Amino acid sequence: MLVVRSFGAGLFAVVCVLGCDPPEGVSCGPGTVLVGDQCVADRGDGGSMSPPPGSDAGVMDPPPPPRTDAGVEWSDTPPVTGPPPEPGCDMATGECAAWADALVTLLAAHPGRGCAEAIARPEGMQAVADRHARHQAEVDMLDSTSPDGDLFRQVRDEGVPFMYAGALFSVGRLGAEDVMGRWAEGGGTREVLDQCWTMAGVSFATGESGWSYATVLLAR
Repeated sequence: MLVVRSFGAGLFAVVCVLGCDPPEGVSCGPGTVLVGDQCVADRGDGGSMSPPPGSDAGVMDPPPPPRTDAGVEWSDTPPVTGPPPEPGCDMATGECAAWADALVTLLAAHPGRGCAEAIARPEGMQAVADRHARHQAEVDMLDSTSPDGDLFRQVRDEGVPFMYAGALFSVGRLGAEDVMGRWAEGGGTREVLDQCWTMAGVSFATGESGWSYATVLLAR
């Protein structure tokens, strides 16, 4: 599922990846409209913005079964109505922070990343990622939007300058390697990972259901 939003003069892809049998009720959240199998940011005039060239937005393989809405909850298997087989990271013990640290390491080591520069984690960007991950955990659903407004405007308000930005969101329970593996296998998400990002805000938070939600903000 690809969410395309505009910021400044360009476009950046906000990619939501559903995996590990996400809980029932997964949603793109307010501020986006469902177009086929993707969520697209609403311009406010009833229209929506097109995905960037080369993205895999609008492609669903395999197609949804009959009598489904082809929405973000679509799956080959019935939706999960209870807790995951194993809970995600434990926020109280610092396990979620450890998952975030591990994911930053994996992002920096991604083979397709076109930049040798290390990935910094500015405090302001990390603060926005932390707030958003906790928001997802509180509503207990995948949500690319924020109750505090545009995520990257929040980053700039925190005093972190950048020229280009993107974001990745995920729900799962198996840790950083599982999240990174699913992103690396997806066409649209892999394109985001391949870019020369030099800054990141990465956070995990676990909802009452036991599912863990990841927020990754990327910029350069």
